[in-house]
Amino acid sequence: MIVVRQAGVLLLAALLTSRGLFAQDSAAVATASPADQVKVLLRPTEIRYVHQESVLLPPTAKIKGLYVNAWAFGSPKLWQLVRLADETEINAFVVDVKDDTGCLLYPSTVPTAEQIGANRCVRAKDARARLDTLAKHDIYAIARIVVAKDPLLAERKSGWSVKERVTGQLWRDRINIAWVDAYNDSVWIYAAQLAQEAAQMGFREVQFDYVRFPDEPRERMATAIFPAHRSGQTQRAAVREHVALLKDRLKASGRCGRTSSAWPTWCCRWCTRVTTTEAPSGTLGPTASRTASCAAP
Repeated sequence: MIVVRQAGVLLLAALLTSRGLFAQDSAAVATASPADQVKVLLRPTEIRYVHQESVLLPPTAKIKGLYVNAWAFGSPKLWQLVRLADETEINAFVVDVKDDTGCLLYPSTVPTAEQIGANRCVRAKDARARLDTLAKHDIYAIARIVVAKDPLLAERKSGWSVKERVTGQLWRDRINIAWVDAYNDSVWIYAAQLAQEAAQMGFREVQFDYVRFPDEPRERMATAIFPAHRSGQTQRAAVREHVALLKDRLKASGRCGRTSSAWPTWCCRWCTRVTTTEAPSGTLGPTASRTASCAAP
C-alpha cells in the first residue's frame, strides 16, 4: 500500500509540473501579444483534388470488362449486363466466340467449322444484332477464341490431334477431354480464320485463349504423342512460331503491325502492334496459362 501511495504522489507531482496538455499557464495566455495572435490567423481555402497527369506517355483508354460466356450473350441476361455497364465503369465484354467445347457463338462460314459440325451447336444466331446493341452502348466487344483445347476439332480432325503413345488413338486428359496438337499449323490457321470472321462480325478485339499445351502431370504427358512435332522443337518455340503465324495470317488481311514485348499475355493487335510475352518463370511449359489478344482499329 505504501508503494502505491508513493507512486500516486509521484504521478500527481509530474502532472502539476508538466508543461504538456495538463498545464494551463494562465499568465502566459493573458500576456500573449497581438503579434502572436496574428500568426495563428488562417484564411479559408478551397481544397481541390486533381488526377496526376502523365508527363511521359499520352493518356490511354482504360478497358474494364466482364467475361460473358456464349450462353449469357445469346440470352436475355445480356440486356441485364448492358444495363450494368451503363450504370457502372464497365466498358467492355469478353465474349466466347469459340469456347473450350469447340462450339461457336454464331454460324460460321469458315470451311473447317462447317466440316466438323461446329455450326450445329451455335449459341446466338442473332449475334450481329446483339453486337450492334453493344456498339450503341459504347461497349467494347472482345471475342474470345480457344485454340488448343478444342475437343470437337480433335474428335473430327484426328490428324490434327494429340495421340495415345500405345494405342495410337486420341489422347485424353484426366477429365477425358481430347486436345488438338498445338504443334500443328492447321490448328492455328483455323483460329486465325475465326478471328478474321469475328472482326467482320463487329468485334473490336480478339483474345486467343489456351495458347498452350495440355496441363497434365509429367507421367500423363509421357503417354502423349504430338504428330506434328519436329525433331528438336520445344513447346516454347512452337508457341512462338504459331503466334507469329497468327500475326502473319492477320497481317495478310491488312490488320497487323509491328512486334514488341511485355508480360503476361501473348497479344497481336490489329493495325497497332503484336505483343509476345513469357510466363513469370521465363518458360512456356505445359503448366503455364497463355492468352493472346488482337485489337481492331
